[in-house]
Amino acid sequence: MGIQIISIMFAIFMMYLVRLHFIRNNIGRKEYFFWNTAWIVFIIFALLPHLLTPVLTKLSVVRALDFLMIVAFMILTYIMFSDHIAIRDLYRKTEKLVSEQSQKNPSHSLVKRKKR
Repeated sequence: MGIQIISIMFAIFMMYLVRLHFIRNNIGRKEYFFWNTAWIVFIIFALLPHLLTPVLTKLSVVRALDFLMIVAFMILTYIMFSDHIAIRDLYRKTEKLVSEQSQKNPSHSLVKRKKR
């Protein structure tokens, strides 16, 4: 029962953060509804873990917490990979922009500043 209370409190806190980011226009309407739906489903599974029993038996997983940890690691791995790709893309775009700017304004380049 203790872990259920902690899980529900965490989900409510995350819903609060989602709302803050939505109000600040950091996320769009679709993302807002997606994340709120995800946290509501999380609360439902925290309150009623027996709903996962059919899935657990089909996948031969003994405990619901084991299943949720496996799913969490899969999601975290996907997020880490997506972030890695996005960061590399931003790095390439930044490098290209800096190169273009330095070619347009060679007098402002770092190399000439060092020579002065």
